[in-house]
Amino acid sequence: MKTAGKVAQIPYTLTRRRSSKNIVLRVNDFGQVEVSAPFLTPKAMIEEFILANEEKLLARMAERRERHHHYTDGDRFLYEGRYTELSVVHGSTYHITEQDGILR
Repeated sequence: MKTAGKVAQIPYTLTRRRSSKNIVLRVNDFGQVEVSAPFLTPKAMIEEFILANEEKLLARMAERRERHHHYTDGDRFLYEGRYTELSVVHGSTYHITEQDGILR
């Protein structure tokens, strides 16, 4: 069962698990906090745990958001030892091809 919550300035998604014995904090690739906790753990205890780790979470959230790159048409990348231009083409599948020094 997933629920959304917010403590101080940290929004999070809580997943309660019967098989879990510990509270686990994760920051996903998009900088969002995910919390897993035992099924019967009180919400106050979970939020207290989040606040105790607030500084670490905020640093990790900022780091993950910085790493997340949005690709745009015309970006240049070092590819196989030379700079190659990126051409973003929207379609029904995800794939990359190189044609005339341009990644599509």
